[in-house]
Amino acid sequence: MPMSIIYNDTQEKSELQRKITAELRAKQEAASSNEVKQSLTSFDDPDYSREIKLSKTTIWVIILAVAALLAVLLYMMVR
Repeated sequence: MPMSIIYNDTQEKSELQRKITAELRAKQEAASSNEVKQSLTSFDDPDYSREIKLSKTTIWVIILAVAALLAVLLYMMVR
């Protein structure tokens, strides 16, 4: 009789493990699909495009500052 109790207990655990595994997989799939949706929608965000424009402006300011510095240094060398 103890064998049947152990067998039933093992069978119940395997069913419980299957349920838990299925729930964890469903949660993981839902989380991964949400991450994909968030990564795809970040390009549609108006603030995201604004950040790109600001970074392009920043690059141009840096390029102009370097050019001005080189012009000043060249002027000092020629003088």
